[in-house]
Amino acid sequence: MIGKIFTLGVLYFVQGLPYGFQDKFIPMYLRSSGLSHTRLSLMKLLLLPWLCKACFAPLIDLFWTKWLWLMLNLFLLTVISFLGMFISTDYFILMSVWLLLLNLFTALQDVSVDALALQILKDSELGHGNTAQVVGYKLGALFGGGILFWVHYYKGWAHLCLSLASLYIMAMVAFLPMFTQRLMKNNTKNKAERVENKPSKAQEESTNDGYGALNKNSVAARPFSIEESHENLLRRRHSARKDSQASTSPTTPEAPLRRYSLYEIPQLIFATKGTIPTIVFLLIYKLGERGALSTFPIFLVDQGVSTKDIGFWSGIVGQLASLSGSIFSGWLVSKNCMSLSNILFYGLLARSGPILVQYIIVNLWIVDVSPIFHSILFFFSASSLCMLEFTAGLVTTGVFTLMMSCSLQAPSSLQATHYSLLSSVEVAGKLLFSSFAGALIDIVGISHVYFLFLALSSVSVLVLRLIDI
Repeated sequence: MIGKIFTLGVLYFVQGLPYGFQDKFIPMYLRSSGLSHTRLSLMKLLLLPWLCKACFAPLIDLFWTKWLWLMLNLFLLTVISFLGMFISTDYFILMSVWLLLLNLFTALQDVSVDALALQILKDSELGHGNTAQVVGYKLGALFGGGILFWVHYYKGWAHLCLSLASLYIMAMVAFLPMFTQRLMKNNTKNKAERVENKPSKAQEESTNDGYGALNKNSVAARPFSIEESHENLLRRRHSARKDSQASTSPTTPEAPLRRYSLYEIPQLIFATKGTIPTIVFLLIYKLGERGALSTFPIFLVDQGVSTKDIGFWSGIVGQLASLSGSIFSGWLVSKNCMSLSNILFYGLLARSGPILVQYIIVNLWIVDVSPIFHSILFFFSASSLCMLEFTAGLVTTGVFTLMMSCSLQAPSSLQATHYSLLSSVEVAGKLLFSSFAGALIDIVGISHVYFLFLALSSVSVLVLRLIDI
């Protein structure tokens, strides 16, 4: 289990790099260059490929395998990172295209890794797998938004891109043993199937048409099937559960999973128990949190706080706090110390506290007050950022466990597609609103928008009660 969790952690780690880089470093860098709140928030639309994950899943099913897709995406991300060394940050459009490509192939990688995790993890390993997912992603965001920020601060853009490419190469090396082992296993399996399906000499003689030629129509051709398609996800898990329940019964052949038409798939997905209230919750629960985390560091830049200090507290200390919250939440889930409903309920309540503190700071911070008062406000600002990141990490791990539990209620052949849909909705909830939050700030002011963040954070607690966990 340790090897599987480590490999998944590394793969989720490199997935967090572009997001942390774009969420933490890029906004502060461009705001210090004079970019408006509106254009700054619209840059989050470069994360749109993450909304298309449910569309990428059939693509990964129809062409090649998820293992090959994963290795190919890591290679392309390495190449794109190297190409970034030749891009000047003064060319806004060119850098946006570069970021869009990073997000596109990272989203494709995410679909492959999610499918891989669902396949190789047993029921008893789900808690550890969700912890590896969230913790690995948070560490990637920490590296992308914190460590790479310092690399750029001291060494420049070229060294930043070189460091990013090196991390992708590291992920390829970590995944290579599992990838080669899978290839060898598939080759052995294919050889065994060819030997098994090869007609015997007696069969050849019985099907001879009298002229010494074998009647090829007598041997039925094997239907083409895609290795480890999404229809076969979790097959091992369900087979193991059935075997444990009927260990004294004679072994029976496993029934093939049913294929559904494109018309049936949406109906079955939305008819799954808890899907609709979960989708509503996923669209709402991140709105206030992501708005505050995206806006508050920019507010501090406008007040004259050094980007170096903001990068340290937001990009490094804050991400470590988020990581701690994710680990703590994963421990609570795996040890069954609290029910998932209580973990999410108390986590959402605690998350509203730092947003309230930031709302007060936004209304109290005035440029022409004493430096001592500014120092006090900055202390509470840094503390609120860290506390908000901690509670956000705590809630996120619980929510991903909720998503996986909900997907397991779907038909076996649709569970991966169901999970990809929920993942896309989760990304949409934190992306679309934050993309237009900057325009709201330019129109009505940051104080009114922050009150909206606080209200949305409180509403998510009420929506949680609609879900039967």
